[in-house]
Amino acid sequence: MEENQSYAYFPGEAWEGRTWLEGNRLPRMHPFLPEISQASFGACDIRYLVPGGMGFDEPMEIDDHGYHFVPEKYGYNLDNYLQEFSHKSMKRLAKELANFDERGFSLRVNHLADFDHLIGMNISRYGSSSYFYDVRFSNSFADLLDLLNRNGWLRLTTVIMDNQPVAIDLGCIYNGTYTLLAGGTHQDYPGIAKVINMHHIRTACEERMRDVDFLCGAFSWKTLFHLEPRPLYRFANQASMSLKGSARPVEKESWIVSA
Repeated sequence: MEENQSYAYFPGEAWEGRTWLEGNRLPRMHPFLPEISQASFGACDIRYLVPGGMGFDEPMEIDDHGYHFVPEKYGYNLDNYLQEFSHKSMKRLAKELANFDERGFSLRVNHLADFDHLIGMNISRYGSSSYFYDVRFSNSFADLLDLLNRNGWLRLTTVIMDNQPVAIDLGCIYNGTYTLLAGGTHQDYPGIAKVINMHHIRTACEERMRDVDFLCGAFSWKTLFHLEPRPLYRFANQASMSLKGSARPVEKESWIVSA
């Protein structure tokens, strides 16, 4: 990454000088990592590691939480899952979903051209703060979409209203786990994200998936939907180096690994 003299894998979130991917497991790809804390080339900061993800015994802080839906917990039954909601929350959610039902929408899956709409909705809403604003990120994600599609792992879900895409999620189904990798919603359709998220949960029950990974970020809807938080960890070899919550660029000679 020329702008901060660091090394990163793409796609990974490229936002305000930071890059990472979630659920990292690194030792197979980087056999030298056990010596990384003594490396002479500068700072190392690895985020969103799963437990044991470094492959060696090093202290790590909890960095964030990933949020999961486990269909088996509810006997693969959507009605059982909905009982988690309080009466007030369920009434409010049902009303919101019913409103979209009345207005009418349709779903389509794996219409590859919708990926361009996903990027467009993100940039339209977030401008230069969008992850996809960085062409390295968007191009790499396009490569990832192609890889998933060629291997039969792709699940690109689109909600259509008023003859246009209004919500799109790019996901991967692999070994029974459904991972939602990226998404976008039309800013003129507030609340539409709940429609597509409920669709994912319903589909996971119907297809008896093992796990649905909605990734990290403590957004209010994840609490509303009673998703299961699981810790993700962070390893840094310089205690003074902290990128969390900071928009400042990484110091020169630092080395960021995301995988």
